[in-house]
Amino acid sequence: MKLRYKAYLIGIIFAAALVYGFPRIMRTLMYYETIKEFSDKYDVDAGLVIAIIWAESGFVTHAKSHKGAVGLMQIMPATFEYLKQDLKFEGETVSLKDPRVNIEAGVYYLHKLRKEKYINNDIELLVAYNSGRGTLLEWKKAKGGMPLEHDDVQFNETKTYVKRVM
Repeated sequence: MKLRYKAYLIGIIFAAALVYGFPRIMRTLMYYETIKEFSDKYDVDAGLVIAIIWAESGFVTHAKSHKGAVGLMQIMPATFEYLKQDLKFEGETVSLKDPRVNIEAGVYYLHKLRKEKYINNDIELLVAYNSGRGTLLEWKKAKGGMPLEHDDVQFNETKTYVKRVM
């Protein structure tokens, strides 16, 4: 990496630390290599993954939602059980509380969702990730199968989530 880019990156890190708080920025950097590894492996934009983690958990590894979603990428245990077979995770010791496992499962899930024929854009991807595929399909059906736009998102929580990520 050229010196100019390193200086630029350092400037961004310090600016973000002032705005968002140093511990949060350090957690982001701590998991960057893992995010990049799985983003490359599953062909998902690392910036999108970082934005999702910021919106979902604020990079708090032990985060748990009121609905039961777990970890950095806030994955539901039932979704994880569904993904475990594809990811070849075996045994009882594999846990969504493990940041590496959580990131790989979340990135793989984004990859899997993006391959669905009914997901046409990032808004639909984020709706499916946040509210579920069933919700996305219901909203698309109400719109005659046309791609969703931000104004078509019906849940305020999901609308806010999509806005935060994008």
